[in-house]
Amino acid sequence: MDEPNRLGSFLSGLFLDGRAIVSSALELTPSEKEQAIAILQQAHHLAAADAPGVPPDFDEDSALWSAEMLFWSCDMLTDRAATETDLPKTLIESEPKGDEPCHHWSADLVLRFWRAWFSAASGLSRTIRCA
Repeated sequence: MDEPNRLGSFLSGLFLDGRAIVSSALELTPSEKEQAIAILQQAHHLAAADAPGVPPDFDEDSALWSAEMLFWSCDMLTDRAATETDLPKTLIESEPKGDEPCHHWSADLVLRFWRAWFSAASGLSRTIRCA
């Protein structure tokens, strides 16, 4: 496998170390998407092994959207100079439309880290000096 790209590095760090490394806004090439989906599929297989009963199928669109959403959110948290703070149109337009268990399961592979992200954001906001 090639060297991880930005989203690939972000996902690998999240799943392997519980750390998120972000850098600049995200626009993925087709090969970067393929790499991210491969990492997300590995996360699905690991989570499925621990699931009670038969887990839902993997939905790559939902998983990729949630990965891009969390990446963008972490980038907004860490980039104090960011001027484009509105949710990117590509994320709005690519939001998964399904409401089946596979959509929720696949999105939750990444979004389960949302609480940790929120805690980190809360901790950072308390240390920011405004005066």
